[in-house]
Amino acid sequence: MESQKQIFNNIDFLPDATFAIDINGRVIVWSRAIEEMTGIKAEAMLGKNNYEYSIPFQGRRTPMAIDLILNPDQTVDGRYTVFQKIKGCLIVELWVSHLGETPCYLWGKASPIYDTNGRRMGAILSIRDITEQKKSEKALKESEEKFRSIFAQSPIGIEFYDSEGRLMDANSAGMGIFGITDISEINALPIFEYFNFPTQAREKMLRYEPVRFEMGYDHDEVRKNNRYRSSKSGKVVFDVVVSPIVLAEEDSFKGWLVLYQDITERKRSESRIQSLTHELLKAREAEGQRISRDLHDSVAQDLSTLRIGLETLFDHQARVPSDIKRRVSELSATLQNTIRTVRDISYDLHPPYLENFGLAQAVCQYAGDFEEKSQLEVEVIQAGLDGLTLDFDTEINLYRIVQEALNNVWKHANASRVIIKLVASYPNIILRVKYDGNGFKVKEYMEFSASVKPMGLRSMEQRVRLLDGQYRIMSEPARGTEIFVEVPFKEKPESG
Repeated sequence: MESQKQIFNNIDFLPDATFAIDINGRVIVWSRAIEEMTGIKAEAMLGKNNYEYSIPFQGRRTPMAIDLILNPDQTVDGRYTVFQKIKGCLIVELWVSHLGETPCYLWGKASPIYDTNGRRMGAILSIRDITEQKKSEKALKESEEKFRSIFAQSPIGIEFYDSEGRLMDANSAGMGIFGITDISEINALPIFEYFNFPTQAREKMLRYEPVRFEMGYDHDEVRKNNRYRSSKSGKVVFDVVVSPIVLAEEDSFKGWLVLYQDITERKRSESRIQSLTHELLKAREAEGQRISRDLHDSVAQDLSTLRIGLETLFDHQARVPSDIKRRVSELSATLQNTIRTVRDISYDLHPPYLENFGLAQAVCQYAGDFEEKSQLEVEVIQAGLDGLTLDFDTEINLYRIVQEALNNVWKHANASRVIIKLVASYPNIILRVKYDGNGFKVKEYMEFSASVKPMGLRSMEQRVRLLDGQYRIMSEPARGTEIFVEVPFKEKPESG
């Protein structure tokens, strides 16, 4: 009896709500945890029978799982959502609406109690509130179903690889991109053996870093090398995103998520747009060259002739009133200014220095003219350009970028000093334009300029793209601006 009493006292301190009944169904233990769960004190429940203990849970007197331990033939409430017999115990789950202010989900384990002689003397039931666990399980199930739906219906190819790089799963879009219908066609191909993954991408993946790149893919080459059977042919371009799968709670790497998207048509469209833009710029330069020559050879020459005629108008007149002489002098000065303006426009449309002396001299000449006009300090630093003969597209676009940069300085920067660096570092030509002054937030400006007519910095970027180069702007408010351009070296084709 002392040992049983000690056991019952220990039950009283169990974390799970627990009660026990004897062989006659009378309550012999009602723990503190079940007092807290039901709001019923032990002294009010101990010694009670006739299923009194079921009222807090079922709302009425009815057999519970604990009663089946003593009498397996009894019928219990059919509302149990889980009912399992495991090694003489019963595991149950039940949705309860009578306990407390809000309904809850309960888990219970009923077991027999034996005395020291091994005779059954009653049964015990431990109860646990698993409402939050069930909510989490439901949310997880819904999340998994949503993910499976997205996975199955996504137009983007999705693949999962384990930590060893073995393919675990691929959606139908992913298989369709590669022209296969059965995942077994490609599941033997580890992710690191994709022959056209860029080396830099592989290195980042081995460091468990996310990576994004564009990948050319030749279906005919794949078939030729017996990689797998594909129903597609021809060359395509994929946009590929590879992300490591890391479980935050375990801080452990589990594999890779790979997203594929066929961007072949987009790349073709971009190429057509770039080609058209290139042709438009060339047409504009050609038209500018024609207008420039007309202004220089016709308009400017005619104005010069007019000025000479005006200045020599009274050469054979003995006496000319002073007010007429003054008026003629004023008109001559106005004509001279007009001639200078026409020539400036002509040179801006088609810079003669660029055609006659090359990019380096043309940039120096333009920078000198800009310095004289703006009264700003302009320094030009050149290296490696002596003797180089660049193609027209490279020269004219780099020259226009310098023009546009200095125009921005004049209009917006409130600068005092500009440094232009032009360096030939084979296989590239590098241009840097750095100036002090206002500066700006690059991201905000580029987002704004993307929605309006391409001008300024956006126009420079467009020209660099036409040259297959790289373009970068560094700027902060009140800290000035630096424009970086790097384009591939292209020599001027030999004539004849």
